[in-house]
Amino acid sequence: MRSPARDWTLPKGAVASNVIDWYIAALQSRGWKVSGKSFSTIRAKHGNSSLSVGVRARTLEVVAAA
Repeated sequence: MRSPARDWTLPKGAVASNVIDWYIAALQSRGWKVSGKSFSTIRAKHGNSSLSVGVRARTLEVVAAA
């Protein structure tokens, strides 16, 4: 089964590192454990669920697996 993925266009001028840092704080405050950060991508786990969040140019990509 494929993991659900979703893309969003970020506003002009969005800084990838700021977006990723915001997601790290938001996920950790909700009990997610951020296990890796590489360039503009993070991986997080909460129970049996996992999440990958990445920024490429002005695109935010989120892939979830349960």
